Amino acid sequence: MKSIVIKIINLIALLLSVAWLVKSPDWEPAVTSLGLLAALIAQELVTISKASSQRDRDLAKQFLEIFPSNGGSADFLKNHDIGAPFHESALNDLNNFLERWNNAEHEFNNKQLKKQKNHG
Repeated sequence: MKSIVIKIINLIALLLSVAWLVKSPDWEPAVTSLGLLAALIAQELVTISKASSQRDRDLAKQFLEIFPSNGGSADFLKNHDIGAPFHESALNDLNNFLERWNNAEHEFNNKQLKKQKNHG
């Protein structure tokens, strides 16, 4: 709520500075208008970044629910000799991840997380 109020105030100030610039074209209203425009753009970028970060945190939480670090597949990958025989059910968590997470709903916004998800 606080950020919305600040954005509205910034937008009103920007509109007033543009009106000032139109009425009296000079460098002072131009600099003021550019500064307020830059501030408004920065506020939007921060808002988008926060939303993306929250989405990535929610997605990571979902990932840990279906592929827990203390689950059967994680334990298998950590401790099992890959050359030795094993039962396919040991990889159920991993298979579940591969089947359900290969779609747009499960894409991270963070480039590093996206790379790790897709290529390990």
